[in-house]
Amino acid sequence: MHKSYLSGAVILLIVGFVLFCSSVWLTGCTLQLPNMSQTINITEQDLNAQVATSTSSFSGLYIDLVPGGAAINATVTGRNRTIDLTARTTVSIVNNGVALYVTEVTAGGRTLPAPIVDLINSDLIPSINNTLNAQIPAGTIEDVTITNTDMTVTVEISSRDW
Repeated sequence: MHKSYLSGAVILLIVGFVLFCSSVWLTGCTLQLPNMSQTINITEQDLNAQVATSTSSFSGLYIDLVPGGAAINATVTGRNRTIDLTARTTVSIVNNGVALYVTEVTAGGRTLPAPIVDLINSDLIPSINNTLNAQIPAGTIEDVTITNTDMTVTVEISSRDW
C-alpha cells in the first residue's frame, strides 16, 4: 500500500515537472511577426462622394485634389450676398491622422481676410478630415501623397493589430 502511494507521488511529480518545463519553454519562445505596410488610395471622386456637400455655413462643396493639398470650392451665403470661394489647403500628419489645413481663401481673384480662413478651418475642415481618416486603417501613418486625382496614404500596421 505504501509503495503505491509512493509511485503515484513520483508520477505526479514527473507530470508536474513536465508541465512546468513545457510552460517555461512555450513562454520563452515568442513568435515575433513583422509589421505590415498598407497603402490606401482615395480618389478625388470617392472623396467628393463621401463628404457632405453643405454645412451650416457652406454649400456647393467640391474638393479638387492638387499636388500636396487640395482646393476646396464652396459657396458662402451671407446676409446680403452669396460668394463663391476657393480655399487652398496643405496636408500633413497630425496626431496620426491626415489633416488638411486651409492656408488661403480667395473669391473673385481677391484674397479674403483671416476670419474667413478661420471659419473654414473650424466649420468645414474637421468634417473633411474625419471623412478622410475614417478610410484609413489603424496603424502609424508613414506618408501622405496627393496628386491631381488621388490621395495615397501609407500606413504601417503593427503585427499585433492584424
